[in-house]
Amino acid sequence: AATFRCHSKVLKALLLHGAKVNERGGQYDTALHTVATVGNAVIAKILLEAGADVILRDRDNCTALQVAAAAGHAEIVRLLL
Repeated sequence: AATFRCHSKVLKALLLHGAKVNERGGQYDTALHTVATVGNAVIAKILLEAGADVILRDRDNCTALQVAAAAGHAEIVRLLL
């Protein structure tokens, strides 16, 4: 997915053309959960500006904030607070 590869222009184009920002993948993660795992703040900000839901939980019942904190991504944590 565009979020995993960190392509901000591709992500913006997908969102502009109707991609669902809160769509869940095969592991029940949202794009925001994926970004919280890998730690890309630029992509996280784009997702948040597009309306990503910060209270959605993944397969482990964790929010993106919890995922970012567990992965040690302080910048993502700050964005999600």
